[in-house]
Amino acid sequence: MADYELDHLIPISLGGAPIDQRDLWLQPRHGQANATDKNVLAYVLWRLVCENELPLKTAQEAISRDWTKAYETYATPANIEQYHVRHSQRTADQGSRP
Repeated sequence: MADYELDHLIPISLGGAPIDQRDLWLQPRHGQANATDKNVLAYVLWRLVCENELPLKTAQEAISRDWTKAYETYATPANIEQYHVRHSQRTADQGSRP
C-alpha cells in the first residue's frame, strides 16, 4: 500500500465528494502519471479557479475526464511557477540563500 495513495478523482478543493466511493481511487506514487503529478495539477487548477482564470465546472470536467491531458494543458511550467505553493516556496527559499 505504500506504493499508492487513496485519491479523489475530483479533488475536494474543486468540489469532489470527500467520502463518495465513486470519487475515490488508488493513485500510484511512482512512475508516469503518479500521485505527485496529480496533486500538482489539483493545486494549479484550484488556484486558477480561485483567481477566476478558469471556471470551476471546466476544472472539474478536465480533471475527471483525463487528468493526464489536463496536466498537459494546465500544469504548464508557467502555471506551476506562479501557482504551485511548493515550487514557489522552494524558489523563495533558494533566493534567500547567500
